Amino acid sequence: MQRELAVDTNDGSKIYGTLNSKSDSDRLVILVHGLSDSRNHRIVFNAHKFLVERGFDTYRPGLYSMEDGARSLEECSIGTFVEDLNSVIYNFVDDYEQIFLGCHSLGFVALDCDLSDIDGVVLWDPALSLEEERIQSMEHRPDLNAYLINRGVSFLIGEQLKRDWENINDDRLLLNLETPLKVIMAGKNDLKNAWEQKLEKLNQNAEYSVLMAHRMVSPRKMWKRSFSAEQSTG
Repeated sequence: MQRELAVDTNDGSKIYGTLNSKSDSDRLVILVHGLSDSRNHRIVFNAHKFLVERGFDTYRPGLYSMEDGARSLEECSIGTFVEDLNSVIYNFVDDYEQIFLGCHSLGFVALDCDLSDIDGVVLWDPALSLEEERIQSMEHRPDLNAYLINRGVSFLIGEQLKRDWENINDDRLLLNLETPLKVIMAGKNDLKNAWEQKLEKLNQNAEYSVLMAHRMVSPRKMWKRSFSAEQSTG
């Protein structure tokens, strides 16, 4: 079963999302897309099929979208993402016995959410705070109060989001984390070594896997690794 479900935010905006379920389930995975993506990005879109087949409900929130009352990316900040994800979590707390987060790329800022009702977090190719090299690659557009990012397809982020991103305290998010965590990186991800070093500081609640592949790893393989009972770490 699939239905569209909008969640109200604290400031009167709406987060539009898609809820998928196969049968009555007491387990939910909230799938958080990355920067410039949407709830229909292939990683989170295809993940819901794998998870629903295995008895999980899934909810894919769009942190910004074109629907009435939704946010646009240019007006978002890291704080906006965190508070809106809190609104999503609180919306489902009374409906499920277990809630998990599956977060892609910049979705790792969900670690700053209220995780008291979250049973586990999976990060897929997570970002980190902005480094100088990436900052320099952005084009400042003062006429728009924004920065232009070119990844083949260009998009704008607001000045507040850029400042928040470069000032994220990764160590604070990780060292204060009590929720079980799994981090999965592609073998060619240029943040792989940085995450390896950071996760050395964490306790036994954290697992780390690197997927070494000669071709692009499918979302099905990624989510099978994420929720498998027997995992190898490295």
